[in-house]
Amino acid sequence: MYTDLTAGVNAISYAKDILNLPALSPKYIEAGLFILIKNELNKPLHADLITGVDVRHSSALYYLSTKTIELEQTYIKAVELITEYCNDEQKALLIDE
Repeated sequence: MYTDLTAGVNAISYAKDILNLPALSPKYIEAGLFILIKNELNKPLHADLITGVDVRHSSALYYLSTKTIELEQTYIKAVELITEYCNDEQKALLIDE
């Protein structure tokens, strides 16, 4: 049985192979997700909260009133944007995971 960490490492390794991206790493994925949420979805605070990439410049996190459902919806929209570049087979793999 795989732990979540092992599954994540395996997924990144798999993506590196099929996409031929030898430098793909969790850090680059987080940075890309941050940029996508901040710039494409225009949700900089959500980008800070979801990825933790640039929280130094964010509002103090302890007094925010952002609802969890709003963060989940932003994350889902970001994943939907990413999957626009996937073919049907790749989308099916993402849904299975």
